[in-house]
Amino acid sequence: MKSPTLIKQMGMTLLEVLIATGILTVISAMAFLSIDNMVRSKTILNQQTEQLNQTNLAFYLLQNDLQFAISSQQLGVAEAEFVGGIQSFTLTRFKRQIATSPRVEDHNAAINQPLQKVRWYIRDQQLERAVLPAHSTGYGENWQTRTLLPIESFNCSYQNAAGVSSNQWPNEGGENGMLPNSIQCLVVTESGQANEFNVVPWEKIW
Repeated sequence: MKSPTLIKQMGMTLLEVLIATGILTVISAMAFLSIDNMVRSKTILNQQTEQLNQTNLAFYLLQNDLQFAISSQQLGVAEAEFVGGIQSFTLTRFKRQIATSPRVEDHNAAINQPLQKVRWYIRDQQLERAVLPAHSTGYGENWQTRTLLPIESFNCSYQNAAGVSSNQWPNEGGENGMLPNSIQCLVVTESGQANEFNVVPWEKIW
């Protein structure tokens, strides 16, 4: 009597294929979610980094402009007038950063530097900085404006030699052609973060 022939099964059953497919689907879904979360996190981080860099740039330019403002008394020209209001100010500064004063021996050489007018103000809840060469011809009032930061509020005050603060400069005739002894500005960003600046122009330090 012949023994029964054993038939060896080749391949996979339908059930095994379905189980394998299900496992592969779960692994693929988990991998997709992980990659998607990584992309989202990177996008958010990049946006936050960009906002932080823009905020730091705006605050650096604000403080730098106020610190290196010059007066008509320093230069002996009428164009260097500092004019400030509660939500805006206009000043003149050297195009290149420099700390100088009439009491410095070589101040006459420094005066030959290019000058520029700088204006800070609010428009549509945006903090803006505009620049204009102070003694150039052909530019007219063609200010080069740059939007720097979305803000909630921007308020400045100006302290005179007697230590009295006012929301405008000049506040009286004797202050014409002079710089404030210090400028205080409070900037509240769109996120509600308050940043206070108390800047003394170099001319008042030297």
